[in-house]
Amino acid sequence: MNLNLFVALNAILNARTLTEAAASAHVTQSAMSASLRKLREHFDNPIILYARGGSTLTPLGEALRPKVAEMIELGRDMLAIRETFDPLSSRATFRLATNDSVEIILLPRLLEIITQAAPHVKIVSANMTYSGPDRTLEDAADVIFVREGLENPKLQRQVVYSDTFVVIARSDHPDLPAFIGLDQFRSLPHAAIQRVETAANAERNKAFAALYDGVDIAVTTRSFAALAQVVAGTRLIGVIPGRVATVFARSMPLRILDFPVPLPDVNVLAQWQAYKTSEAAMIWLLETIQAASRHLGVAPVPAALSSQG
Repeated sequence: MNLNLFVALNAILNARTLTEAAASAHVTQSAMSASLRKLREHFDNPIILYARGGSTLTPLGEALRPKVAEMIELGRDMLAIRETFDPLSSRATFRLATNDSVEIILLPRLLEIITQAAPHVKIVSANMTYSGPDRTLEDAADVIFVREGLENPKLQRQVVYSDTFVVIARSDHPDLPAFIGLDQFRSLPHAAIQRVETAANAERNKAFAALYDGVDIAVTTRSFAALAQVVAGTRLIGVIPGRVATVFARSMPLRILDFPVPLPDVNVLAQWQAYKTSEAAMIWLLETIQAASRHLGVAPVPAALSSQG
C-alpha cells in the first residue's frame, strides 16, 4: 500500500466529515475521497460511515485509529530527530494542547519569547480534550497543559503556574459591596463555566458544587472569555481563575472580589512523553515554557480590583 495513504487514513479516522479530513491533510476533497476508496478496497471494509449527524467508525476503523496515530507519530519523531536544535534557523512546528485560560495567561508571553529567539518556529494551539490527556498526545500534541488532578501519571510533568478562583462582577454592579460573603454569593444569579466531569476531579467538583448549593445559574458558557463578556454586560456574577480575571479587567468593566471562602491554589501542569525528554527541540521548548512562566510571577489578585473603563 502507498505509504501516503497512511496520512489520509489518519486524517479520515480523526475527522467528523470527509471535508474536514481533507482540510486537515491539506488536500482537496476529491483527492481525499479517492484515498478513502483505495483504503476501503485494501482493507475490504468501509472503515468509516458518514451520515447527516456525523460519522461512525467501523470496528476495524476503531482498531486502526490508535495504531495509525502511533505510526504517524513515530514517523514524525524519526524525521524530527536532530543532534542539536538551533532556534534561529529552525522551522519546526510545535503543537500545544491547551484550554482558554492557558491561552490567555501563558501564550502571549510564550509567543513573545519565541518570536524573538526563534523567528521561524510555529506554534499550533489546539483545544485540550479531557477525555484523556494521553489521547491528546496520541493526536500529535507535543505538550499538553492540564490542571493538577487531571494529569496522566504516565507522562512527564512540570508545574507552569498556580492560580486561584475569584468572583467577577460588573464594575457598577448595584448589589455588591467591597467584599462578598457566602450567603450573598449564593443569593445572586450567576454565569458559570461548563465544568469538566472526569473520575480524576470528581471529588473537587463535588466540593465546588456544595458551594453552589441553591445558586441560580442563569447561563452556562464554554469559555472564560464568553463568561466575562456576559458578566460585564449584566447583573450576573461569575467565578473564574484570578489571573484570567486580571487580564479581562484591563479591558472590560469588571470588579474582582475574593472568593467568599478560602480555596486552595490550582496548579497548571505541562506534560509530555518521556521519550521526548532528551530531544534537543523538546528541551528548548520546555525551557522556553519555563521562561514564560517565570515572567508570570506570583501575580496576587487584589480584592475588589476594577477596570478603569
